[in-house]
Amino acid sequence: MQMKVSQRIGCSLFFIYFIIVIIVSFIGIDVHNLRIVSLESGKSNFIPFDSLRMYISEKERFNLDTWFYSTFGPLLLFLPMGLLLPIVFKNMQTLKSVVLFSFALSILIEVLQYVTRLGVMDIDDTILNISGAMTGYLFYNILFKRLFS
Repeated sequence: MQMKVSQRIGCSLFFIYFIIVIIVSFIGIDVHNLRIVSLESGKSNFIPFDSLRMYISEKERFNLDTWFYSTFGPLLLFLPMGLLLPIVFKNMQTLKSVVLFSFALSILIEVLQYVTRLGVMDIDDTILNISGAMTGYLFYNILFKRLFS
């Protein structure tokens, strides 16, 4: 069975996006200079909202970039996931399926960061990743379902 052009484009975009998720999660990117950097490793946070609380209550300790990327980065990183999953995969049409996939992928990334010591394992990242995917799904629901139905 031959894929439609729109399906091929969607699959290609999802593949490129997935590679970006892997690079950002395990290697890191200096957004201002567009270069790969190594992430701080060996730290963990298993207490929900602890890192977020620290970034908000002790914001004077962090520069704006660190604060922004630590609080909004994971959310923005997974936003395209919620948008692309239902477009590319027929079995990912519901919010529940998008949340479950995003949860599983986020946990996998966090565990691999912990095991490989590439990056920081933080439960807050998982919470923000899922929130980002849910936001992306909301955009999918508003933009694609309503505009193209």
